[in-house]
Amino acid sequence: MSSKLNQITVKNEAKSAEINIDGIIGVPEWWQFDNPDDKTSTYDRFTKAVNDIKSIKASDVVVNIRSIGGNLNDALLIHDALVELNATVTTKCYGYTASAATIIAQAASDGKRCISDNSLYLIHRASTLAWGNVNDIEAAKNIIEKSDDTIAGIYAKKSGRDISEFESLMNENNGNGKWLSPDEAKEYGLVDEIFNAPAIYNLSLKDLRSNKLPEIPNDKIINIKIQNEMKIKIRNGWQFIQNLFGKKVDDEMEFTADDLQKLNDKYTELEAQNTSRTTEITDLKKVVDDNKTTIDNLNAKVQSLESDLAKAKAGKTETEQIEDPAHGGNKPLTGNQKAYNEDVKNFNE
Repeated sequence: MSSKLNQITVKNEAKSAEINIDGIIGVPEWWQFDNPDDKTSTYDRFTKAVNDIKSIKASDVVVNIRSIGGNLNDALLIHDALVELNATVTTKCYGYTASAATIIAQAASDGKRCISDNSLYLIHRASTLAWGNVNDIEAAKNIIEKSDDTIAGIYAKKSGRDISEFESLMNENNGNGKWLSPDEAKEYGLVDEIFNAPAIYNLSLKDLRSNKLPEIPNDKIINIKIQNEMKIKIRNGWQFIQNLFGKKVDDEMEFTADDLQKLNDKYTELEAQNTSRTTEITDLKKVVDDNKTTIDNLNAKVQSLESDLAKAKAGKTETEQIEDPAHGGNKPLTGNQKAYNEDVKNFNE
């Protein structure tokens, strides 16, 4: 399965606590028919997480939510556990926050429901799986209608608005709701504050489709990317990241907002260094290309001069014709005339 189930961690310290809720909440109904052993294990982990939340004694609690929802009952259990804490609770939504995850987000103290300016928010009508006769289906219908009333009531109570506003919003797109930008979520009273955070998307569009959530409009995706230029660019650097935080290769990693900022700063630094080195390399290549052109021109000139010199050395040889006196020539010979005459005389004798 591509989606992670029940990734809930609690960091409980004396004065402050942090709760991270990632992936699918609880054991969603569409997963009920998978391996029973896995389901039991998942439920045990979830129960432990809820008990850990209930045991928090810190006066300040931050709940980081990176989830597209899951099981409504489990989300309500987490919501109620948070509301019952004797603490100031801040909920912070990241990425695609939808469905049951938005119910947990409502557990914040007054004015403490926060959302990243890179996020999208979705509320919709509850859904279920039903099987059986007419009476069974009717019973399921009654439960799901009461679930819708409960969900809309939580939104209305927290926002101070009429419940009908949220029933109408949940009923959009045949009950599947619609994705809201951070500003729209605030306008509807679903969040109190929009904060600036690194552009982290914890789920893919494939996860949205597999959980039957509506598609995200292209204009909203573009707005998310424009609102914040801070982006973490993870290439093949997981080992680098672990080294950066002093972790071993097999260690599990949990990231806080400060950790994400540290990563973002490091990648910005590396990207700047890479840009600088790329510029240096480009400049050096230009110098090499310029020198290569000069060298090529000099080589051509040398070859031309060498060719001219070779031609000069192999110039035309001029010889002067002389007449041989033995054949009636009458032009005097140059050279040792006396010796020549002696040779002729001796030859004739």
